[in-house]
Amino acid sequence: MITTDWRPNNGAEFLRHTFAIGDVHGRATTLNQLLDHLEDLPVYGRVREIIFAGDLTDRGPDSLGSIQRAWEALDRFDYGTLLPGNHELMMVSALDFDPFMLRNWLANGGNTALKQVDPREALDIPERLRAFRAALPLGFEELMRTGPTHLVRNGCLFVHAGLHPHMDRNEFLAAPRFEVGDTHWAWIRQPFLSWEGGWEHLGLRLVVHGHSPAITRLFEDKEQAERYLDVVTEHAAICVDAGAAAVPQVAAVEFAGWYHRLHVAQGSDGN
Repeated sequence: MITTDWRPNNGAEFLRHTFAIGDVHGRATTLNQLLDHLEDLPVYGRVREIIFAGDLTDRGPDSLGSIQRAWEALDRFDYGTLLPGNHELMMVSALDFDPFMLRNWLANGGNTALKQVDPREALDIPERLRAFRAALPLGFEELMRTGPTHLVRNGCLFVHAGLHPHMDRNEFLAAPRFEVGDTHWAWIRQPFLSWEGGWEHLGLRLVVHGHSPAITRLFEDKEQAERYLDVVTEHAAICVDAGAAAVPQVAAVEFAGWYHRLHVAQGSDGN
């Protein structure tokens, strides 16, 4: 487990002891390792909150296990939220047999997820989709369809992909969840990733996001993890996508008071 040093939150104070976990992409074993570590940490304050920033599913070997573990983790903290990533949104659209989103989902790792319910690919696609839907935790699909798409805590925005620096914040975050586009909160990369002007003009101090992997290999040490993920000084942002789509590595950020630090779990078996 890699744990970085405490650093300031760019002026945001957290009254709850808060954790945000980034992209998992089917790395259930690595997620288990990370959650066990977080649950064993000393408690700061009276209340603990956990936030998943989306993309639990696809590409890795155990999408269903990742979803189940995250779902169960909600009950182990005082407050818990699962935010949808673009992969969950593709998935639930595919479960409705939307042809466009089904093609998108299968091409972006959904085929690996479906193999969990049909390893020999003996079923046709509609049967596989029905089997996958039946294997999801009760309530998960509905949460992805109707639950919160983002959270704001103490001047910090938690959202899957990011925020547009030149759009009204409320208008940007109100975009319908099943839209697809480069300026959508579940899909955006630029100009969000390169923005260095801060977020005070949008009423924020900090943005915590996933979606765009900060790295596609295992971190060598805490200094490298901090350099790639903690870009508060340059971008007023923290990336919690540690490249799980490519390697068994899942990251979380921990907030306590005026400070934060990162925790990165690394698997050894691809999971």
